[in-house]
Amino acid sequence: MRANRVLLGVVVLVLTVLSLMLVKGDGPGSGEMLLAVTRQNGVNSGDLPIIGLWLVGVGCCGALWRRDR
Repeated sequence: MRANRVLLGVVVLVLTVLSLMLVKGDGPGSGEMLLAVTRQNGVNSGDLPIIGLWLVGVGCCGALWRRDR
């Protein structure tokens, strides 16, 4: 049981790091700025699918964590 929770923690960490790397990136398809964090950086419309998928992945890990009790 404890090994499952360690693996879930690793999955959440990997999902978070990958999502941050994608959101931080600035490519031509990044879309319109929706929320400015600094003058040059913020949340773009291209970041919304990344944030949504991160929420789904972390939500699934949370459900598995509670189920593992």
